[in-house]
Amino acid sequence: MLRSLLLLLTCALGAVAPSAAQLPEDPGPHAVGFRSVTFSHPLAGNSTVTADIHYPALSAGTNAAADPASGPYPLVLFSHGFFAPPSFYSGLTSHLASHGFVVLSVSTETGFVQDLQDQAQDGQALLHWADERSADPSHFLFGMAAPGAWGAMGHSNGCAAIGYSMPWEPRIEVAVLMEGNWFNDLPIASFEGALISVGATEDGVTPMNANARNYFEQADGARRALFPRVVGGGHNGSLNFPVGANSLSHAEQNRLHRRLAVVLFQAELRGDEDQHLFVLGSGAAGEPLEADARCKQPLLWTSASPSGELTLGLAGLPADEALLAWTLAPAAQATSLSGFGLSGTAQFQGPLPASGLIEVTTAGPIGAAGTRVTARGLRTQGGDRAPTRVARLRLP
Repeated sequence: MLRSLLLLLTCALGAVAPSAAQLPEDPGPHAVGFRSVTFSHPLAGNSTVTADIHYPALSAGTNAAADPASGPYPLVLFSHGFFAPPSFYSGLTSHLASHGFVVLSVSTETGFVQDLQDQAQDGQALLHWADERSADPSHFLFGMAAPGAWGAMGHSNGCAAIGYSMPWEPRIEVAVLMEGNWFNDLPIASFEGALISVGATEDGVTPMNANARNYFEQADGARRALFPRVVGGGHNGSLNFPVGANSLSHAEQNRLHRRLAVVLFQAELRGDEDQHLFVLGSGAAGEPLEADARCKQPLLWTSASPSGELTLGLAGLPADEALLAWTLAPAAQATSLSGFGLSGTAQFQGPLPASGLIEVTTAGPIGAAGTRVTARGLRTQGGDRAPTRVARLRLP
């Protein structure tokens, strides 16, 4: 019955699979500008809000002219940890900006007394302020903010600040929380977007199983919840400099945090799900990374090798039945998504493992270079059936 439900696969020009030569932790294509700003806003918890902004620019440097012509760009809020100003994280936030995001780092509440509710309100105000300035022809952010969903990224206590703001701000649809500090009153269960809680196995400040894992497990309402883990990493991998010693060097921890930030926002905020290959799939082979998934809305990543093999990966709900299939479709073929009907090749059919993740690769090449491939997945539990996106690509 499941096989008969399967997926349609259409034809059309598709994107080429992620290039092995360009990794997410490598610098992005944009020069990065930097500005510090001060403003007031009715949504703020503090009467004056200060922030650091990294953004795609015409040239690199402080007060550089922005580059709206290559945009607009999604807005991503960064919320700092305890006693840690945004400058401690500038390597991470500028790296994300180089990949085409406007990264807004709230710099209030950086002292020994940190009011997380005020920090949450200041972060929400910063997002609205930047969005409003994007409509002002006289402002350096004019034309820079993409419409639609916003992202939020935090570290340690900054993750809790993001958690507090989730019910207030419906445009925050993607939250990437790094080594979060868990507070029992956080309204995580009501969040309906994509929540990614990054843990580190040697985190001695906010031990992973009592903190980062809680964010993941409490995200009952999330359309997607992911729990990537840096094996051998500690609490401060997102910072510019080492604090404490762990099995994994700080340079490697920081590289992996850059990878995680780019992959997760490219995939979940921009919709480029193939990027998940580098965190959830074989693109992370040999890396000190582990992951679990709990995705009501399943995600699909694809990749094709130069020799013509096709790799398909799916993240869904543990123990649910899943199906992955592909087809070669001529450009003139027109098929309907109705009923998810397909005459294609089922590459995987069965229950998902406890991790909620599966990846499979064809036993050999499926076509010549330039061949169009269309793929789709499905997860089902009883009467609940949820298809993935339709993925289209060309064999290299």
